[in-house]
Amino acid sequence: MRLLSVILHHNSSRDLTAIKAAAMRLLSVIMHHN
Repeated sequence: MRLLSVILHHNSSRDLTAIKAAAMRLLSVIMHHN
């Protein structure tokens, strides 16, 4: 998954928490649509 690698490579970013929150939201959406 390309998005996941992008998130992992942005660990030094200031807005890591925002990225993580968006990722968790996206993950829950994917889970509910499977």
